[in-house]
Amino acid sequence: MDDAAWLAEPPKRSRLRLVLVVLLVTAVVFLAGVQVQKRWGVAGTDAAAAAGGLPAGFTPPSDGGGFPRLDTGQGSGDTGATDAPAAETDSDAAAVIGTLVSVKDGVWTVEDLGGTEHTITVGNDVQIVQESTLTADQVASGSTVDISGTTDDQGRVTATTITIR
Repeated sequence: MDDAAWLAEPPKRSRLRLVLVVLLVTAVVFLAGVQVQKRWGVAGTDAAAAAGGLPAGFTPPSDGGGFPRLDTGQGSGDTGATDAPAAETDSDAAAVIGTLVSVKDGVWTVEDLGGTEHTITVGNDVQIVQESTLTADQVASGSTVDISGTTDDQGRVTATTITIR
């Protein structure tokens, strides 16, 4: 075989070399994407969920709740009020947000946002917040209230914190 015939033959490339080049390019592109995401991407889903236009003092509820349940109208979680203590984390914790319908002998009736009426026991040790601390007899019917407390075995709520909206 002379030199002219040898030069005319196309070079033989193995399939293994082609597969290795494709894998190398894929790995480089993937790692470049990781670096771009680290530098300019948004944080994980926790940061995206927290940035959903919620008040600065909002603390997500520990039980995954937060919105009133359709069956009872009771929800749980912190209201975002900075003057109020954190919500109860016990399993018997309750929260009612709605309009105060009536006040009689330490028992409040509150109509929640779904129209369900709740009977709340309000003791003298309850903290009531509205720009300044109030006592139970200073709150008028028709006020929008957010009540956090505990629920007994019969479903009655005893208030621990009341925020007037």
